Amino acid sequence: MNNKNTIGIGVIGMGFMGRAFAQICNQLPDVALVGVSDAMENIGQTAAQQFSTNFYADSTALINAPDVHAVIISTPEDAHLDPCVAALALNKSVLVEKPIADTTANAQKILAAAEQSKGVLMVGHSLRFSTSYATIKQFVDEGRVGAVQYIQTRRLNGKAAQDRLKGRCSLPVFLGVHDYDIARWIAGSEPIRVYAESQFGVLQSSGYNIEDSNWAMITFANGVLAVCETGWILPNGHPAGADQVLVVQGSEGRVELELVKQSILLSTESGASYPDTSFMPRVDGELRGGFVHEVERFVASIQMGSTPPVTGRDGTIALQIAEAVIQSASSHTPVQM
Repeated sequence: MNNKNTIGIGVIGMGFMGRAFAQICNQLPDVALVGVSDAMENIGQTAAQQFSTNFYADSTALINAPDVHAVIISTPEDAHLDPCVAALALNKSVLVEKPIADTTANAQKILAAAEQSKGVLMVGHSLRFSTSYATIKQFVDEGRVGAVQYIQTRRLNGKAAQDRLKGRCSLPVFLGVHDYDIARWIAGSEPIRVYAESQFGVLQSSGYNIEDSNWAMITFANGVLAVCETGWILPNGHPAGADQVLVVQGSEGRVELELVKQSILLSTESGASYPDTSFMPRVDGELRGGFVHEVERFVASIQMGSTPPVTGRDGTIALQIAEAVIQSASSHTPVQM
């Protein structure tokens, strides 16, 4: 790094998202991808070669590297705690993928480390950086729909997700946190009560003891209601492999988003698909969209010493809602937050 203002970033976890973050770091000005790390050496080595950077077999060594000022953690959720705490203890900044941790107890440990650190802690709730979701938030803040009455979300994935996840994480913690965070963000209030029901069966028959679907109703302190539908048993033949919807009903208006279609349908002899134009479209060999904006905002928070747009507390509350959803669905009773 020749420029003293350049921020050196290490990426931990070289799965799909880790590789995307590595490419984004290589694209951004005033950012240097110092190194990557992965528990599987062959995957890490391949990524290091792809992005022309150093491979660290031990993530602790990457965190300790003197030219690393910040880390992006894109490991599975149960491997977030240790690297977050280690980096923050060295006053290095952290962007950690959602959910912030696998449990609220571990999230609280990360928050405690952040409180003692000079580094920035940001949680990668990526929907906030999508132009579509951010536009709806702006409409609400401008009063264009009046006072928000209720929020409806839908987030459905396909069965094929378990080819990768292998049932490692519950539906509310893995998918639900996206929309619990968005509902809280748009409502502008804190959750006070959760009632939820889950359905099991399809994925259990494949050996995964996780939910097929879940419906959760969240009541916020200002009276806004949110109803969040999640699931991951769409058939493999579904043209998008996902179904994502947001509706905000106000006292004077309504705004609706059907995210996946985005007005582009690609049809070929092998089938139909809806290309991504929101989160990670690839244009002229570079990534664009919400994830790029997310890293840009993280870097800006480091440079300016400002509060990041998604704080550790934001990430923890989303996880707390997810745990309340699981508890309510198990007990079939409302849970007070």
